[in-house]
Amino acid sequence: MKKKFALIMTVVLVIPIMTTVIANAAIRLPNLPFASGYIFSDNAYVESPSTGKVTVHFSVTANDVMTKLGAKTIVLQERTSASKPWTEFGTYSYEDYDNMLNGKVMTYKSSITENVTSGYQYRAKVYFYAEKGGYDTDTFITDYVKAK
Repeated sequence: MKKKFALIMTVVLVIPIMTTVIANAAIRLPNLPFASGYIFSDNAYVESPSTGKVTVHFSVTANDVMTKLGAKTIVLQERTSASKPWTEFGTYSYEDYDNMLNGKVMTYKSSITENVTSGYQYRAKVYFYAEKGGYDTDTFITDYVKAK
């Protein structure tokens, strides 16, 4: 009976550890190449440069010169406080903002600025895109900023 109990306890303890190891292995560390033929690295952050405004800055570097490179979509999210859930404030597309994608480049940096509510918290989901024959995408969620 003790051996059976020991075996069950070992399984109960080992499975969560293995799950954690597998989950941590999937996390992309900054400045390390992706397992991609197109996107080498990407980054984004949100700042509040002045009262009632937030700016989403983004940058992406490809493994080669791309025919299209940048952010295809940015979803700006807001919440009134840390205890509240994130809600969608606005969605911004490369079709409406010509500075979100560029061509014939290996690295691209740009930003969008929006009028927001002072005192609210904002973050962005940036959907990166690289194309050259085929294409690749990556999603990046920024830390939040409290709007001035």
